[in-house]
Amino acid sequence: MKNFILSALLVSITAIGYSQVVITAVFDGPLSGGTPKGVELFTLEEISDLSRLGISSANNGTGPTGAPEYTFPAEGVAAGKYIYLANEGPNFTAFFGFPPDYIDDGSVAINGNDAIELFFDNMVIDVFGDVNEDGLGTAWEYTDGWVYRMTGTGPDKENFEVANWDYSGPNALDGETTNDGATTPVPIGTYAQPTPDHIITASGITFDPDELIVDLNETVEWQNAGGTHNVNGSQGSYPNNPEGFSSGAAAPSPWSFAHTFTLPGIYNYHCDPHVGVGMSGKIAVRPAAEHQVAVENNFFEPRDLVIAPGETVAWTNVSGFHNVNGSLGAYPDNPEGFFSGAASNDWVWSFTFSAPGVYQYHCDPHLSLDMKGTITVISPYKPLTMAELNVIDGDGLAFYQ
Repeated sequence: MKNFILSALLVSITAIGYSQVVITAVFDGPLSGGTPKGVELFTLEEISDLSRLGISSANNGTGPTGAPEYTFPAEGVAAGKYIYLANEGPNFTAFFGFPPDYIDDGSVAINGNDAIELFFDNMVIDVFGDVNEDGLGTAWEYTDGWVYRMTGTGPDKENFEVANWDYSGPNALDGETTNDGATTPVPIGTYAQPTPDHIITASGITFDPDELIVDLNETVEWQNAGGTHNVNGSQGSYPNNPEGFSSGAAAPSPWSFAHTFTLPGIYNYHCDPHVGVGMSGKIAVRPAAEHQVAVENNFFEPRDLVIAPGETVAWTNVSGFHNVNGSLGAYPDNPEGFFSGAASNDWVWSFTFSAPGVYQYHCDPHLSLDMKGTITVISPYKPLTMAELNVIDGDGLAFYQ
C-alpha cells in the first residue's frame, strides 16, 4: 500500500536545487584594476571533498566553457558556509574587511558582462548570466557593481533565471572604497536557504512517501539517498500537471531538489531511469481555503463542518473515484447548489459558501455506502448596539446570534 502522508509544517517559498552549492553573489569592484572581482558561494550541504567543485567564466558571451577553469582544493566544508573566491587578495581584503577564502586570477577575472558557471563533478550545477550573451546593456549587467541571489532561489543548473537575482545596476560601486561605506553595498552573507515544508527520499526504486498532500505555496524537497535518479514532473511527461517541475537529468547521489507549488491541483512525477519499474509519485496541492476536507476510503473527513458566510471549503481526492454533489437537484433545501462535476480520480475542488443555512452533499458513486457530508453556514455572534437592545443586562453587555 502506498505511503500517504498529510502534513503541514513550516512555510517556505523556494526551490532549493539540484546540487550541494549555489552561486550567491558576483561582483566587479571599484578599486584599482577593477578589483575586487569574484564570487560568493553558499554550501547547501556538507561537502567532504571541495575538489569536486569548480568555477569558470564565460567571457563576452562566448558560450559554455565545458570544464572548470579553477578547481577548489581537496578539503571539507560544512553546510551553511559562505565561500569567497577572488581574483586577488589585498584589494578584496581592503574593500570587504576580511580576506577571500581562495584566490584565482583566471576563473574570476571578470567584467560586468561575463557569466559564471559553477561545476560539481564536472557538471554545471548553477550559473549566473547568459553564457551565450555579452552582458553589456542587458538586464543582468553588473559593471562596477554586483548581483546577489534572492533568498531561497537556486541553484538553477545551466538555466540562468534573471528573476532569481537582485541587481545593483552598472556603476553602483563607482568611487566607493569599502563595502561597509558604500551607498549600495554588496549584501554579502545574507542569502538564506529556508527549511522545506516536506521531504521525499529517493532510494532504491522508490520515493518515500510516494503520495503527499501539501498546501498552496509549500515547498517539497526530494533527497537522493542512494542510486541514480531524478524527479520528472514536466508537462511534457504529465500534461495535466498544473505546472511542470524537473530536477534535470538523472544523477547519482547525493543531491537534493525542491519545488514550491504555487498552483492547486494534482501533480504526477517519476524517475526517468526507473519509471518502468514503478518509481513514481503523486502530490496533491490543496487550494487556499479556511476549511479542508479529505476524500478517502468512501468517506468525507470531516463529515460535518460549521463555517461562517464567505468561507471556502476545499475537497482533496487522491484515493478513489469520487465527486461532491450538493446540487439543488439532489438537495432542493440547500440554500444554494454546489457540484464538483462527474466522479473521477485525483482532484482538488473548492467552493465558497455565501448564504447561511445547512447544506447537504454526497458522493454519487458511493451514496449507497452513506458517503455524505454537511456544511452548516452560520453568522458569527456579534455585540448588540444600544439601539438594537434598548434593555441592557447588569454588566452592560448582551449578545445575539
